[in-house]
Amino acid sequence: SKHAEHTLSKRPVALLDVDHTVLFGEMGQDDAAMKLNLTLLQCLKGRGIEDVFLFTDMTFKTASVQERSALVSVLQKHHRFRVHGVITPCDVCWGEISCEEAMHLERMCFSDNLYTGKFYGSEFEQFVCSQAAVIPGMAIAVKTYSPSTNLPGRAYCDAFDESAQVQVSHSSATKSMFAKAFADHLSAVLGYAHCKGLMLDLFLWHAPDWVNSVIVCDDNEQVNETMTSFHRVDPSALVPPLTMILVSSEKTDATVYNKQLDEHLKKVNSC
Repeated sequence: SKHAEHTLSKRPVALLDVDHTVLFGEMGQDDAAMKLNLTLLQCLKGRGIEDVFLFTDMTFKTASVQERSALVSVLQKHHRFRVHGVITPCDVCWGEISCEEAMHLERMCFSDNLYTGKFYGSEFEQFVCSQAAVIPGMAIAVKTYSPSTNLPGRAYCDAFDESAQVQVSHSSATKSMFAKAFADHLSAVLGYAHCKGLMLDLFLWHAPDWVNSVIVCDDNEQVNETMTSFHRVDPSALVPPLTMILVSSEKTDATVYNKQLDEHLKKVNSC
């Protein structure tokens, strides 16, 4: 069947940041309020790039999860993209952290004031490790990157399931706050200027078979820096052809995007 053929064909994937990349307004009732970056979306479609993931630096509250969910629907129904998932920093150690431990650490930091520093850096890591008796999973997660046991998109799926039933629970929101903090911390330790470097490494660990190359679209200068000098955590791991498209404004002309997309496709075809 045509669908089966399509799943077999190798093709690029686009990892799309949300705010100030795909979305310049707010998810609302009308298109005008959204201010979607139609130029970028049309350029991707025009070059046959229809497979995307949202690639978004977020924690989980009911409103933010619902907004991402609404954006996925718009991209799928109105613009005919295949949205395969929503990748967030929380994925990096989601499987290692329980809601119970997250709530325990929250109490230690905000009620008991046992730790009042920043949620990254060696001081934070030392504090979490010193509490291994009560938060054993977190004591491992704060210093260990475990890509084989954590799936890209998994964290958002769990939060989405909760938000669809009633709302994202306080414990899940708290877990997401610490999961992102751990991802930011591990990213810095592993030499990335932004946690999306580690998010991309995790994605490449689990990339679907059809992915032959990656296009990252983002407005953040640190993400740009991370992707233009991207390295895997394991230096022997492969990096497929990778193009970073820095979205500098909602008024960027289509010729700018098309030039970068054409260069990307040329690179892929020459492999």
